[in-house]
Amino acid sequence: MKIDGVYLAAGCSRRMGTDKRMLPLGGLPLGSIALKQALLSRLDFVFVVTRQGDRLDWLPDWFVGTREHKRYVQVECDARKGQGSSLSSGIKKAAESGADAVMVLLADQPFVTFKIIDTLIDSFMAAPSPFVGALGPGGNPMPPILFSSECFSLFENLEGDRGIRDLIRGELKAFGRAIEFKCPRLFIDLDTMEEYKAIVRQLES
Repeated sequence: MKIDGVYLAAGCSRRMGTDKRMLPLGGLPLGSIALKQALLSRLDFVFVVTRQGDRLDWLPDWFVGTREHKRYVQVECDARKGQGSSLSSGIKKAAESGADAVMVLLADQPFVTFKIIDTLIDSFMAAPSPFVGALGPGGNPMPPILFSSECFSLFENLEGDRGIRDLIRGELKAFGRAIEFKCPRLFIDLDTMEEYKAIVRQLES
């Protein structure tokens, strides 16, 4: 079974006021941290969805020219169309490559680990279902979240900011499952400079 990743890194960082993917965190640019973990995991391939014209300068030099460089490819999209367009672009490329399932990951979730990714893969392989995600606040599944190929058609015509949340709380609500992880920081996504500075202080303390 071929399981690929779709790594969403096309956001405009409007609330941050600067490209948050470039911000340093733990010695790496923020946007590269979860991608590194994805490449360390058992995902077969990763499609990195970015804005058009993105030069990938938010990735460290070692991402290029190494063995891992052959396991990801850039997918450019029109970020002005919202997250729905980013999702559609990534899922379409994964489907064209023959993926049987796709895991959606967010570039601003720096505390996702390869162990979490592999646990979701193991759960899906043991008992396939339309989706398997991480159990978030309020009992709702959240990224990282793995979708089977039977869900791919639901992503074809997403528009604006209609994305994962709408699907798993709408059409797919009764058909998937979520796994609880003992990782308090898992669902932290850094949207503002205040949130970023607070996490930096925590890591440095």
